[in-house]
Amino acid sequence: MEMTNLYKWTYDKFVVHKASDTTNIIEHNVNPKRVKWDIESVAEVNTDVLKKVYGDLLYKVTANNVTFVCDANDDKVSLKIYSTVRRRGFGIRYFKVRREIIFITYNFKTNNLYCGNILKSNKRTIQKKIYCNKFGEVGLQRHMLMFHNIIKDCVQNKNPNPFFIQTELIEKVGDEPKEKSILLEGIKAFFDKIMDETQVELKYDSRLQSQFFKLYLKKNDVKYHDMINDYLEWSLPKKLLKKHKNYVDAFMDYYKFNGKKIKKYMNQIPKIDWFNLSWAYRTLGIDYFNKIDKNFFKQNNNSAYYLTNNLFNNPDKLTNFEKSKVVDAINFEVPLSTIIDHLQTIKKLKEKYNHEFKMRFTNLSSFNSEHYRISELYTSYIKGIVVRSYGDFAEEQISESIMGFNIDYFPVVLKTTGEFNEESQHQQNCVRTYSEKPNSIIISLRAGSHNSNERATIEYRFRRNEMIRTQSLGKFNRGLGTSWDLPLEILDKRVKSLWSKKTLTLPRMKKETMNGKLIKQYISMFDEKNPIRVEPIWDEEVDYDGDENLFLDFVG
Repeated sequence: MEMTNLYKWTYDKFVVHKASDTTNIIEHNVNPKRVKWDIESVAEVNTDVLKKVYGDLLYKVTANNVTFVCDANDDKVSLKIYSTVRRRGFGIRYFKVRREIIFITYNFKTNNLYCGNILKSNKRTIQKKIYCNKFGEVGLQRHMLMFHNIIKDCVQNKNPNPFFIQTELIEKVGDEPKEKSILLEGIKAFFDKIMDETQVELKYDSRLQSQFFKLYLKKNDVKYHDMINDYLEWSLPKKLLKKHKNYVDAFMDYYKFNGKKIKKYMNQIPKIDWFNLSWAYRTLGIDYFNKIDKNFFKQNNNSAYYLTNNLFNNPDKLTNFEKSKVVDAINFEVPLSTIIDHLQTIKKLKEKYNHEFKMRFTNLSSFNSEHYRISELYTSYIKGIVVRSYGDFAEEQISESIMGFNIDYFPVVLKTTGEFNEESQHQQNCVRTYSEKPNSIIISLRAGSHNSNERATIEYRFRRNEMIRTQSLGKFNRGLGTSWDLPLEILDKRVKSLWSKKTLTLPRMKKETMNGKLIKQYISMFDEKNPIRVEPIWDEEVDYDGDENLFLDFVG
């Protein structure tokens, strides 16, 4: 059926580059593409001038044509942009041609919305994409943006380039009055025809996507709720929509959701976090899903997932006890990413290292402690456990209690990965990263008992001719009060004395995996080849596999 034109706007731009007629071509029959042409002038010309130079090989010609139309008949109405670019280089007789059609079509018989673009060269179709009933970023929104960008380039006298469209989305259909009026005139003709045929009112504003989405549902007799705009990005099969006559019911059928509670959430919660909802439903099942606090399903700024039909269709099987603990963690407001990491780490420990771990947390604090423990446990398997030594008697003498005015202090030399990690977690500092340093000894000075929560984390550095205290800080790397002055002074004298007597030696370290497959030993020594370096380095690293005491072969 013949189409009737309801709106038309055209744009033409012709640019010619004139080459000098004295261009030096050294080789005979040289490829014109490889010649460096001397350009004499560049100009934008009209049709009359273009006709004169069209066949002259000393001219490089670029012709752009854009036509924006709204056409209709009794069956459909279409918005289209026809964009044609013809280019010919210097010394070349033929033109390269690129033709693109970008269209949005509404079919009155099927009540379907089609969006697409077709890109062709002289001889073949380069690209062809057509979307049916896609109202979000991929479909209507993107193609309306294509219209806007091409018209904008024309109005601003740029070369319209339909092949590289900006990906950012806009909420308005134009930026400047002229380009906005051109686009809106076309949209108005498009809308008027649809309103005449469907008897549904449409508004000429930025909510084009939601308006067409609702029009599609209305004309197909599908009921929807007030938050239907949240579902723009997902396209359900039309057959399923017609079967249920209700968008939420069709949505639940398509994504295999069941239950009154999940249906209630879909009707009540704006901007649902679909990743959280899908994961909880697939992993925990409907009974445990129903025990989760409603706030867990509200989208937040960290939500970066989209629902797919394959998302967690085959989740890890959890026991009922594990499911109940996951529900507890969710209701303690533990981030889902942390919960998933918790479960995956436990699974890896079991599958890779045959290490069974049972969740025992009872509140948010105990969950954080448990998560830290299993993370460190897994790290110890894959990276190894560090054990340091500073001489046969030095650690024992350093650890003797220090009498204060009203309270005693207990120095604890940190030697193992676990001790470094525990101190770092308790003090909220980065001392765990010091476990493999060759130039220091870390002492945790604790007030009242060996297990006291009141602590100072202290670093001493080994130097060629001295031992110095470089750091002494409290929790959160805060400074220490004057009550710590006396015990620190006593500890300084003790450590320096043991170093001068050579009772305290340079660090020696072994590193082994939990399963015993790999053992290494390290020796800290001063670099005699570089006397300027005053602190020690790890002098050697030795692979070892055996049951003997690793420290027997260390040298001083």
